[in-house]
Amino acid sequence: MIETMKETRRIWLYSKKTTSEKLYDEHRQISLAIKQQNEELAKHAMASHFCHVEKVLMQYFETTESIK
Repeated sequence: MIETMKETRRIWLYSKKTTSEKLYDEHRQISLAIKQQNEELAKHAMASHFCHVEKVLMQYFETTESIK
């Protein structure tokens, strides 16, 4: 799991369509919701973050598969 998370971060940070600022903002939104003890907002922020990560990973895998 740790290795997968490291690879995901590497892919995310070097993706053409995403930036470290976007990643930072998503984590900041999650953190703020948790600090506010707002369960619904935290769930929404996490779901949104996971959706973005999934899109980046799918694009990455589609690109690498077409190279092979």
